[in-house]
Amino acid sequence: MIDFNWQPGKPFTHDWQAYRTRKDRSLKTISNAAYTYPTPGKYIACVKVVDTFGCDTSITVKVEV
Repeated sequence: MIDFNWQPGKPFTHDWQAYRTRKDRSLKTISNAAYTYPTPGKYIACVKVVDTFGCDTSITVKVEV
């Protein structure tokens, strides 16, 4: 999942996600997500990964537009 405008202290709101299903076991390793920021500036994008056991990890990336 990706939250393109993540803010510390605010809930994670995913703008894009990918997941496997029982019928389609493939999982995208390259995102086709496209996002246009409303105004130029500095933003923080947060990428969250959840495994099949429910354990999650996330990383933040600074983005300047």
